[in-house]
Amino acid sequence: MSSVTGGFSPDFTYNTGEILWTINENNTIFVSNNSNNYLFPPTNDGYYTYSKTSDVIILDETFFYKYKLTNDSLILYDGVIAADGREFIFVKFNNN
Repeated sequence: MSSVTGGFSPDFTYNTGEILWTINENNTIFVSNNSNNYLFPPTNDGYYTYSKTSDVIILDETFFYKYKLTNDSLILYDGVIAADGREFIFVKFNNN
């Protein structure tokens, strides 16, 4: 994760590798959290299942987020991009 912006809480910018989501071909995501300021659910390290529709990602059948894709970023949000909405921005990171 690169940053969290918007909403009434302060914005957070993370160092490369501080919060990693590894998206696997078997519809799982491995979350590795190395930050004390990680407020985005799911917050615990581990594997989570995911599914998606044309505009929603569902994590563990519990967390629902709208999404946008750019060339190298995945942006998850709560459906409201406004002063009270949050954006969670993930930037593609290759550790090879």
